[in-house]
Amino acid sequence: MWTCDPALTSNIVNSYHATGPIFMQALATFFAAQCSIAGDHLWPEDAIEEVVKDPYYDFIVVGAGSAGAVVANRLSEVSKWKVLLVEAGGNPTLNTEIPQVFFNTFGSDADWAYTNVPQPNACRGYKSNSCTWPRDSTATSPDMQFHHVVFPPNVHLLLDMFEKHGLKENIVQQFRELNKDNIIILIAATLLKPKSKGKIILKSKNPFEYPLIYANYFDDPEDMKTLLRGITQYVFKLAATDSFKASGLQLDWLKLEACEKYNTESNEFLDCYSREMTISLYHPTSTVKMGPDSDSSAVVNSELKVRKVQKLRVIDASIMPDVLRGNTNAPTIMIGEKGADLIKEFWLKHTEL
Repeated sequence: MWTCDPALTSNIVNSYHATGPIFMQALATFFAAQCSIAGDHLWPEDAIEEVVKDPYYDFIVVGAGSAGAVVANRLSEVSKWKVLLVEAGGNPTLNTEIPQVFFNTFGSDADWAYTNVPQPNACRGYKSNSCTWPRDSTATSPDMQFHHVVFPPNVHLLLDMFEKHGLKENIVQQFRELNKDNIIILIAATLLKPKSKGKIILKSKNPFEYPLIYANYFDDPEDMKTLLRGITQYVFKLAATDSFKASGLQLDWLKLEACEKYNTESNEFLDCYSREMTISLYHPTSTVKMGPDSDSSAVVNSELKVRKVQKLRVIDASIMPDVLRGNTNAPTIMIGEKGADLIKEFWLKHTEL
């Protein structure tokens, strides 16, 4: 694993003065700059030895992600409270801190590397007929995100991303051929408010065994209808504009055996294509729904307390009653802020803690 040595990089920079080669100065400066992005020196030391010696804490926060890190930080503002933040992974690395190369974390020690249970009506273009669900496991790092969709010719970033997502080799090879001499602009039609609902269940009593993730993509027929409307009303119309054509762009499709019998402008083709090239945008929510006592499907109440369980709260994206139409990272951070406020408000009134 890559580590940063601030002293070493500082010495390298200092060894090149105004008379040194400009290129070498720039290279050394870039090398040194890595230490300001990632490195063990930027993060708290592992407290495992301290925990073993004194395993008693006022609050234990499990998960140092977008919400957990915020909760632990806010609770630690009360000096008399002893707070433990637990995370399975290590410290963030360059791959987790630089958005352009985040796909390098797929399948690495920084990724839980979940996959959903194979389903017949989606993710059919993948080797195992299941979509990947990459989840970051590093400490104090938000959920991984990626929204860059323009690739110059012959860029390995694109191919690496698709390969690590588990797409079938013949599909990756088509991307490879298209990208040899052409700029690729990916247009991803995104279903912002799906009606289909999945579920996550335990596979066994073994806590280290991965759960069963049933994504149930397109389980509700309305989802496919909505997606097709988006493609026909936006993608096709965009491709027909003078600006699109004047730029030398053309709408192209991968050749998928399952869809070859359909006309590329037909709903049958778009339906087939969507089921083959399904992809997750990494923001699952709502598995531990918040709701009133009258809602039997709710797991936590308005104070984020788990029903019928004492001294346990869930404070993350899973408590959202519904899937949001936008990126979930900022709202999850705010859930962390609100959750910490609720804990403070409750326990600062009690003298027994």
